[in-house]
Amino acid sequence: FFFQAEDGIRDAQESRGLGDVYKRQEYMGIIRIPGTDLAAYGGKGLNDIQILNIHQLTTTKSLKGHTQSIWRLEWHTASQSLWSGSEDKTIRKWDIKTGQCLLNVEADDAVTSLKFIPKSDILLYSLISGVIVAYNTCLLYTSDAADDLLCVDLGGRRIIKKK
Repeated sequence: FFFQAEDGIRDAQESRGLGDVYKRQEYMGIIRIPGTDLAAYGGKGLNDIQILNIHQLTTTKSLKGHTQSIWRLEWHTASQSLWSGSEDKTIRKWDIKTGQCLLNVEADDAVTSLKFIPKSDILLYSLISGVIVAYNTCLLYTSDAADDLLCVDLGGRRIIKKK
């Protein structure tokens, strides 16, 4: 099994893993906020998320809270909120109208990607270590996991793949 890295094809068995690739990437993400004239962006070296008016090309707000680079941004339509994943091992939920952080989820490692499952409150995120986690953003209680590969905690995080 081989995969494409930014510096060439690698053998998955002998590679230091995708985390090594992420550590060397220059990332800058920008997403449009649906139904508005706004976009949000963050990236390597940016601890704050900038909210930009796309017609005036001016920054309207700066969302402060992360302590290291912001690697991923995701919009959740149902809750009308912005979610961010960072090298600081946190995922944050933001109210873009007020600029306030509504929720801070601590992850076990740097967060490399975020994606909501369509029409649900399930946020999938991956860590630099290769772990993929499903987080139910509305879950208050979960039952015990059936086996070692499916670990659930009361915070709603569920490890669905262990590396």
